[in-house]
Amino acid sequence: MLIMSNADHANNNDGIPIKKSSFIIKKLVFIGVLHFFTLELEILLSLSLTLFIGGITATILYRSNLFKFIYFLLLFAIGCIGVIVFLWLYLIDGYDMIIDVMIPSERFSNNITNDPSLNGNYSYSFVTYGSGYDERIDYGIKASIKTPTIDLSSIIKISSFNKKTFKYNESTLPFNSRIWYPTNNSGPYPIVLMVHGNHICTESSEIGYEYLGKMLASQGFIAVSIDENVLNDALPFYST
Repeated sequence: MLIMSNADHANNNDGIPIKKSSFIIKKLVFIGVLHFFTLELEILLSLSLTLFIGGITATILYRSNLFKFIYFLLLFAIGCIGVIVFLWLYLIDGYDMIIDVMIPSERFSNNITNDPSLNGNYSYSFVTYGSGYDERIDYGIKASIKTPTIDLSSIIKISSFNKKTFKYNESTLPFNSRIWYPTNNSGPYPIVLMVHGNHICTESSEIGYEYLGKMLASQGFIAVSIDENVLNDALPFYST
């Protein structure tokens, strides 16, 4: 509830003190200015919301003064237009562009004629290498190549959940990978190493590159997807 003295009523026929109403409007403007930390659409939205909220608030406060009422009503209308423009720019799917100038392909000495995303003509095969005693069968008893472990205890720390899940610790980390390679004898072939990012450790992230490994192998590359799941995050509810 807003309490005014008789002096306030005498100095302001609008029924609310100028100082208090100005304070409210400044606060609204300040809130809008806080949004001015990005560009383009963010600035448009911030300015529009400032005018929209400030305009409608001031219109209510100054409804007994015709001139001020029209002035702030105009600000409110501008704010509405800005919000509508922002929503339109944000929600549209875009539009087709008309290309006026076409560059003849003859200008380029080495034209790309094949789609690099399609499989090539090389036949390929698949193997895995791992410690040989991993509980994941591809890196355990079915590993095509047995590899030694490595001691990284001086630079990393593994959560207790990961140790229980993978049966490894910092001093016995495995070398595990999945390999797709051309079987043609016309090599040598370049090697492409693929390392997955951080993810929940119980989901095998390296398998997600299978499609890319097969495609690269068919194009004459040896594709290696490295398993680093033992270093990934433990389940979020599990204490480390």
